[in-house]
Amino acid sequence: CICRPSRATSGAGCPGAAGEVRRWWAGLLRLFGANFLGAIMLVYFLQGARVGFTNLATDYYFQDGAAGLGLSPARAQVLITISGLPWNIKPCYGILSDAVPLCGTHRRGYLGLMGTLATAGFLLLAALPPAEGTATAALFLTSLGFAFVLGDPMFTDAGAGDFRVLPGSPAVDSGDSFNVSFLGMSVDLDGNPRIFDDPDTPNTGLFDPIDMGAYELSVTPDCPADLAEPFGLLDFSDVLAFLTAFGSMDPAADMDAPFGVYDFSDVLAFLTAFGAGCP
Repeated sequence: CICRPSRATSGAGCPGAAGEVRRWWAGLLRLFGANFLGAIMLVYFLQGARVGFTNLATDYYFQDGAAGLGLSPARAQVLITISGLPWNIKPCYGILSDAVPLCGTHRRGYLGLMGTLATAGFLLLAALPPAEGTATAALFLTSLGFAFVLGDPMFTDAGAGDFRVLPGSPAVDSGDSFNVSFLGMSVDLDGNPRIFDDPDTPNTGLFDPIDMGAYELSVTPDCPADLAEPFGLLDFSDVLAFLTAFGSMDPAADMDAPFGVYDFSDVLAFLTAFGAGCP
């Protein structure tokens, strides 16, 4: 049973967070389908397993003289860095999969191809004699297979060249801010702050919260009393818009509980918001 709280009930009777999780999961199933979601979950589980189980073995392989390459720590780090380069251009994969279909699809074809590349990389690493070139190439393939972004980046309009991300995009707060901070890049291509923490998104990246890609998500501050143009400025047009909505019982004027009832509490809520101004 999926709980769908209405505004009128204000969530009454819902089993708390469990109901919200079920509603969220049901929405994902309707939007993407069980097969695609299962594939995504499997890929990211394997990605986590790959990081946890193979990094130590890779370091040992590069530096151990008896069973591996016997390289110095400095040389080993150079090769590991080269093999991990696909992780540094993750936003490009989302653009590519959105713009260029593979085998008639924008997701499944890439899922199969990248899974094959990652598997081939590990098989080559196990089958070929130890050598710097082959080991680096094999690990490069595995990095490419695991780093490829398979989720929808949720661009504003990729077809029109607008690669700004929308709220809810997996690119939000999932980037690596080290190079941005090191190079002093304080703003994105729009001139907005490069490091911005979206309060509705958990931070899954490295260091400070930053989005993947060239643009940072911009969240417009909530201003409930700003009902008419010019937006961002509270004036008499907003008052007139509220009165018009209130008179016609428009939901825009239903600003306070009990929701669904248009009374003095809505007027008081509007006046309070109007007096507070826009952030």
